[in-house]
Amino acid sequence: MERQKVANLLLTTIAVQLSIVIFLIMTPPKPDISVKGLAIAQRSYVALESRNKQNQAVTRASGVRLNGKFILSCAHIFKDGERVFSEGEMLQLTSLDKERDLALFKINAIEDSAPIVMVAQSVSRGEGVFDCSNADGNSGTVNFYLVKYSNDEILHLDKPIIPGESGAGIFNSGGKLIGVYAATQRVFFITQPENFVNYGLAIGPKTLVEFLSGVHDKDFDKYYTQAVVQTWFDRIMWRFYPLM
Repeated sequence: MERQKVANLLLTTIAVQLSIVIFLIMTPPKPDISVKGLAIAQRSYVALESRNKQNQAVTRASGVRLNGKFILSCAHIFKDGERVFSEGEMLQLTSLDKERDLALFKINAIEDSAPIVMVAQSVSRGEGVFDCSNADGNSGTVNFYLVKYSNDEILHLDKPIIPGESGAGIFNSGGKLIGVYAATQRVFFITQPENFVNYGLAIGPKTLVEFLSGVHDKDFDKYYTQAVVQTWFDRIMWRFYPLM
């Protein structure tokens, strides 16, 4: 009888351990994000919606508040005859790039507590990244991804982007902005399309910096020199040559 109890206990222990191993294999690891990085992503996240002339919501998306005055998102939520709102306030369109699917909006009510979002200059293959977005209409959802491919212009992520994540900022583990989810991508780098089915694509840091460097707004200049350029020479010269 005692032997039977011992045998049952061993079998139960083995089954539990096997279940744990299977769970760990099936569950992808989450990136080792810092508390500060997560706080920046959550505080800079905004839910956006476009409204038609009848003031009806047409599209719901996400945005990232770069500082207390500017919100970055994607261009496809801004269509002719429609307006974009955040927390009930209509946003002013500052810059629009339909080819890159990026848009920059200005708000009237300055958010003094909003952090200054720093922009990363590069991203590595295999790097863990995350976002805070309006995924599936669940405002403030945090999702984790791995970068499967990057040429610093476009990011190829390890799983599909969820509806509502369009326009959300993608952050590295330290809380620096490395990209934005967008719909229109230049996928010229794909040589084996079958390997890219059901994966997410987003703009990368190089494309993001090119877009931001082309914004001509005096209020935006201060943010740009604080968060994007990295040397004193760049701070002096950035308006005279395109940053690469």
